[in-house]
Amino acid sequence: MQEALELARKGEGMVSPNPMVGAVIVKNNEVIGRGHHQKYGHAHAEVNAINDAKVDLTDSTLYVTLEPCCHTNKQTPPCTKAIENIPFKRIVIAALDPNPSVSGKGVLYLRNQGFEVEVGVLGEESEKMNASFQKFITEKKPFVHIKLAQTLDGKMVTDGGTSKWITDESARKKVHELRFKYDAVVVGKETLINDNPSLTIRYDLEEKGKVPWRVIIGDPSGLETHYQLFNDDYSNKTLMIYRDRNFSVTEFSKIKLLEERGVKFIAVKGEGNWLTTEEILDALAEKNIASILVEGGPTLLTQFIADKKYDKISIFMAPKIVGNGRSFFENSTLEMKDALVLNNPTYEMINNQILIESNGVC
Repeated sequence: MQEALELARKGEGMVSPNPMVGAVIVKNNEVIGRGHHQKYGHAHAEVNAINDAKVDLTDSTLYVTLEPCCHTNKQTPPCTKAIENIPFKRIVIAALDPNPSVSGKGVLYLRNQGFEVEVGVLGEESEKMNASFQKFITEKKPFVHIKLAQTLDGKMVTDGGTSKWITDESARKKVHELRFKYDAVVVGKETLINDNPSLTIRYDLEEKGKVPWRVIIGDPSGLETHYQLFNDDYSNKTLMIYRDRNFSVTEFSKIKLLEERGVKFIAVKGEGNWLTTEEILDALAEKNIASILVEGGPTLLTQFIADKKYDKISIFMAPKIVGNGRSFFENSTLEMKDALVLNNPTYEMINNQILIESNGVC
């Protein structure tokens, strides 16, 4: 099962909104087949492991990290159907599928076909690995990972409005590795204007063909059309979410021009000019975006942190001091006892920088 989990992780960043799944087939204490879910819409792990086996499968054991699916509301046939005619002696499953259409039903189906089925081997590891999938399938909300860089004195933007570059290239490579894991990279409109980011994946990771959605939160009014997100080869993966309103003829013309380049716009009906975190997450879920990396700026980060609408946070701290500037969290806290405390933080040195990571707040 440990090997199956390692195989499953090979699908990270490529299978969403599906879960990462790995499978190993063992006969006479020898691995005879291996497989994992490689890409969304492609064959699942169990099928790949069966196809990988070159010997008779009679009396073999299938180890799989997630309960085989049994429903047809997806792009590939149910894995239980692919398994039912294979003469496995035993099927070992790490964790049940949290999808209500599957949970427990896949196990029941296989047992009714006469298979010996065991559930729970390294189940906690499987569930942790698929935390994004777990949240998306049960809450209908994307998994939210906040990423930011700050100086030693807690600033992520100088008084002049710039934030490039706080960290060095070694830390930026780590950021691109994070981007690869998520369905979308999210920034506020002010970051688009101040930094003109590309929000793509580099450092050779792009060779795997992954292009995350580039999401901008904010009103399209006053936008120029020269930004990289509107003009590069991936403009069709650029999405802007804003409060629905009436536009002037000039504004509407700009939006139509950008739409012709492939840029997508989502207007959210509601009160007030600024979207709530719930509205942002609901709009992303409607686009089948199951996980997001929120990269800034301070206004958007403050909103997600204050609302406690994040599942993980990564803070890159560089040994620089800039004095006046903007922090990533701009809410007022009057007493130290009211400060947010990171939950079980971990620490990693990256060159001369410190990466602090935590799964939410206490």
